[in-house]
Amino acid sequence: MLFGKHTTPHEMAGKQVTLSSDFDHPQFPGGSKFVIEDWWYRIEGKSWMHCDGNPACLIYAMRLRSVGLPIDDRVVYGHVGAFGCLVHESEIEKGLRESVRQVAPISCCEEDEDCPCELCGERQP
Repeated sequence: MLFGKHTTPHEMAGKQVTLSSDFDHPQFPGGSKFVIEDWWYRIEGKSWMHCDGNPACLIYAMRLRSVGLPIDDRVVYGHVGAFGCLVHESEIEKGLRESVRQVAPISCCEEDEDCPCELCGERQP
């Protein structure tokens, strides 16, 4: 899908991946661990190209030109640590699909005694 709506979640939504070694971002180096939330389009309901004033979209637009990323909607939102950003699918390290791991929501283990995540060791999905 080059432009338009993503109707299903990204295949790695909720997982931690590694950004490619040549990833170029003013706040994060290549090789950073990145937790994918979902396609930007599914989160915001519109393309990153139509999110005037959104800091993550503005930074992505500047990076797009300097790095030479495709102008399309194959863009995911996620975070490196506590900082959110947009990443094009092509910037996720290749060959990583076998080694991605599920990451618990930030407050999951603190608030939910019956947490089903791998991190706290409770019920497994």
